[in-house]
Amino acid sequence: MTKQGLFSTCAPAALMTLALLPACGAPASTDPVESVSQPVINGKRLPTNSYRSALVYTTPDFVSGSTGWLCSGTVVGPHHILTAAHCVGKLDMVMVGTGADAFEKEVFRPEVAEEMKPGKKLRVTNARSASTLVQYKPWLDVTIKKSTLSPPWVQFAKSNENPGYGELLDAGRADLAIIETVEEIGKVVAGIAPATVDTQPVAADAEITMVGFGCEKWELDEEGNVTDNWGTRVTGEYGRTKTMSAQQTAELDWSEWGDWFTENGYTLDDVVEYYTTVSKGYRITAGPAIPPEPRGKPRAGVCPGDSGGGVYRGTGDSKVVGVNSGFFSDGEPGPASLNVFGRTDGEGGVARWLKNNLPKVL
Repeated sequence: MTKQGLFSTCAPAALMTLALLPACGAPASTDPVESVSQPVINGKRLPTNSYRSALVYTTPDFVSGSTGWLCSGTVVGPHHILTAAHCVGKLDMVMVGTGADAFEKEVFRPEVAEEMKPGKKLRVTNARSASTLVQYKPWLDVTIKKSTLSPPWVQFAKSNENPGYGELLDAGRADLAIIETVEEIGKVVAGIAPATVDTQPVAADAEITMVGFGCEKWELDEEGNVTDNWGTRVTGEYGRTKTMSAQQTAELDWSEWGDWFTENGYTLDDVVEYYTTVSKGYRITAGPAIPPEPRGKPRAGVCPGDSGGGVYRGTGDSKVVGVNSGFFSDGEPGPASLNVFGRTDGEGGVARWLKNNLPKVL
């Protein structure tokens, strides 16, 4: 299994590899592509009268047509956006290893990225659909007052050399960040209605709703590489699914990869232990690559650009219990087998940090 994120491919970690969820690169592509899946999250288009806390944001450069990134977020106060730390944190590319074993690795630093610092502009919108990223209208400017990363994310990035997303996930360090704006967001973006951050635990088998503005499908270029084809359609969507316990996740993983685990010296208990650690900062749900239950609907999944989007408790749109972070895939380009979201009740002081930085937290 590979861990693929909604940002970029990360180095292998403990038992498998993962990927992040923001979109990066040019907003549109003219390269021939081959579709490898249907619309990724198997959800529904966001209606205008619900999930009014949801938005998508990027940098001025990306909107103008140059390279950059795009992430989703949730308005959780007059001046506050809850999103993913990997959308806000500083990312470096470093060479790891020596000689023939050397490779380039994406590494997160314990600080915010330059474009997320005070005084910088973000372009935001809650428009539900656009034929291309550049055509998303209207893009509106807000000014960053402060950006903060979750304490366990920062602590791990400080205490570990060259930590990639895989290591942060493996250690259960919640992928959460807060962007505070100078302007009142609802006065800049019409129709915004803040959600409330809920730090009460989310149990296994609990229904949740994932929201994001990412791509609808993963595609391949002429060389067989995955590309986020922003020239197709970018939409705001929601999809519903249920959380799994560490035991449930491990058993599902073992049912697909038991032979590989055994050949490499792992036991089921090892896999349970791995997901138990991950669950300190994350919850996991089955993705669209996992066959639905008998007579069930296709499972919801995430796609690049969904990073930072809100995960809501139940089927409502008022309480946010996490943010989209990454996903596990089965080693081939395509949709998620497991979705990963950062928990607002994660270990390491996450709830206290949220309460200290947001106007209202449950």
